[in-house]
Amino acid sequence: ERGICPKRCPLAHVNRISGNGRQDQGVALDLRIPKLFLDDYMSALTQLPSAPLVLLDGVRNAQNIGMIIRSAKAAGAEGVVVPRKGSPGINSLVVKASAGVALRAKL
Repeated sequence: ERGICPKRCPLAHVNRISGNGRQDQGVALDLRIPKLFLDDYMSALTQLPSAPLVLLDGVRNAQNIGMIIRSAKAAGAEGVVVPRKGSPGINSLVVKASAGVALRAKL
């Protein structure tokens, strides 16, 4: 229906995709998360958002970034700005720590 073709992979492949050598789960997704650049976001605004934007700087731990994204979304933030340099970016550990919220939040 959605064109998703599940397949079985060896554990080594799942570990490589996840970036975590200690997988205990049997399902993995290899996702491409679209990036929203701050300049594009700001130029598309017709008025200031009513909710705050959370700006990250110097947060280097992927799990901390995921937890901040989850907390920001729960607190009603408009989005989270993750710098391109000096952070691990949005990877599988961020998504896992965010409990999947990173897949739905404006990043």
